[in-house]
Amino acid sequence: MGRCIKWLPAEQKCVRAGHNRWSKLVHHRIANHMKVHLGTEWETFTQEALRLGKPLFIDAFATDNMWCRGPLVPCGLPHGHMYANKCPHGRGQGTSPSPGKIHGDHTIDLNNICTSWLKAQTFQPTSWRDGINVQKLLNALFKFAPDHLVFRCEDCHSSKPHYDTTITPADMAASGTSLNPIVL
Repeated sequence: MGRCIKWLPAEQKCVRAGHNRWSKLVHHRIANHMKVHLGTEWETFTQEALRLGKPLFIDAFATDNMWCRGPLVPCGLPHGHMYANKCPHGRGQGTSPSPGKIHGDHTIDLNNICTSWLKAQTFQPTSWRDGINVQKLLNALFKFAPDHLVFRCEDCHSSKPHYDTTITPADMAASGTSLNPIVL
């Protein structure tokens, strides 16, 4: 039987949650969008994501970072809403994190990220990197920052569409490349 994590210190619980969520994100959510399109390059992508993207992702799971940014609230910004930065459920900054209650939430729809990635690739790519600004892609997928990923508790997270920004193929493309004419 596996070791009960209930007795681990909070920091270890948070980091363990980060590793579990990394695995789900890459091997399920991103794989559902990209594995078929990348073919044999899928393994290359996962190895590079492990090397370059996982540290961005796991570092966010330090206990002092893992607090709910609150629900999206209407505002006068162009996209129409912003994070409240205050959790009405008591899981805000300065509270002890509970990894089971806090979720990593993309601020850009994952489908939008993957579609833009495919459209930004050069025509007939030989690598997952062809035509892509790799750092922008990895940030959009794995970096906890207000414009990429944020933590929200299960009560502040909405099951309705709640993305506050979009990314275009031109945003994802490496400078000097033309967009792939494929239609998805």
